[in-house]
Amino acid sequence: MIKFEIDKGIPIPKTLPVWRKYPFLEMEIGDSFFVSGKENGLRARGAAYQCSYNNNLKFKTRWVDDGLRIWRVE
Repeated sequence: MIKFEIDKGIPIPKTLPVWRKYPFLEMEIGDSFFVSGKENGLRARGAAYQCSYNNNLKFKTRWVDDGLRIWRVE
């Protein structure tokens, strides 16, 4: 059996939501930004969904060239 040492009084570090690394809250209706690469685009699309759910904003995403473009629509 593996033994673990129990620590007391260690504070939980604060974390920011994943979507905070993108400029969603600074965008106005009609603004857009580009994220290069499929993997990065998939992450950004998920982050746009989370941001829209948490902040009552609306975004549209489209795959263009070698990445994803995200527009704020409401």
